Amino acid sequence: MRKIKAELNEQTSTVDIRNLEVISALSRDLTSLFYVDLASGEVFVYSMNASVTSKYDELFKSLNFEQAKKAYAERDIYPDDRAEYYRLLDISYMRGRLQEENSYSLVYRMIVGDGSEYCEVHVMRIMDGEKPKAAVVAYSNVDNRVKSAREHMEQLQAALLNAETDSLTGILNRGGGEAKVRRLIGSGSCGMFVLFDVDSFKHINDRYGHKSGDIALQKIAEALKSSTRSGDLCIRFGGDEFVVLFDGVSDCREADAIIARLFRRVDMISIDGMPDPISISAGATIFPANEEDSFERIYSRVDEAMYKAKKTKGNFVVFC
Repeated sequence: MRKIKAELNEQTSTVDIRNLEVISALSRDLTSLFYVDLASGEVFVYSMNASVTSKYDELFKSLNFEQAKKAYAERDIYPDDRAEYYRLLDISYMRGRLQEENSYSLVYRMIVGDGSEYCEVHVMRIMDGEKPKAAVVAYSNVDNRVKSAREHMEQLQAALLNAETDSLTGILNRGGGEAKVRRLIGSGSCGMFVLFDVDSFKHINDRYGHKSGDIALQKIAEALKSSTRSGDLCIRFGGDEFVVLFDGVSDCREADAIIARLFRRVDMISIDGMPDPISISAGATIFPANEEDSFERIYSRVDEAMYKAKKTKGNFVVFC
């Protein structure tokens, strides 16, 4: 590997040198900059910052590009990221990809003590007519940028989750849940839509207090979560009304078994100081009933079925 800038100047054009100077000046995070001749595979070090020079100067003096690349990767790149690093910095790969694209990059993890930092290698082409004759390979430390972006994304995801979650029960609220149900129905998926509310909920609040009513709703939500799978949707629609969407259910026997399991979970609910049992009344349907089935039509028919179920006291469902 050549490291003397004078040799680089003799081997390359004024335009190439200017490209390197501009890239070096514009990149605040740049730690090192290489010029790679894509025909011969020769690599010239244009610049390195002091921390990189002290670490790699002696190592790189006696090695060619392939050896130096491997030595750096085995010594400093996080093991899971090495294969992709080797692939993207293979000379043959660089020739082919830069024929089609102006540049490409890879973010990888560099081992630092017991941890790691994010770095980026950015590969840019220098053209000779219609063919790339050289690549500028620039290394940057992007740890702060990547971690800041990830932290920002996590904050956004947490804010979105809070906006979609019912604060009392921890399941989806109507705003977040209805949107998901509409998307699933609109996608053409099949499933079972269940709407229910708590029997005599006003009586629970009036006789035992709103705290007991809140506990009852929380217990109902727990029963729902224990009766559903990861792809199903549990939603508190408001007050004591809940919606559950069981994704992919299309068989009546399966639907009966699911409802029976839900009723068993509700039967197990026990609240201190409240001897009255908790029960629910539900309307359920398997959708789509036809090609024109929609959220509004499904909700309307299960709502009617739920009120028919209320005529029979205690954990009863009417299918429609």
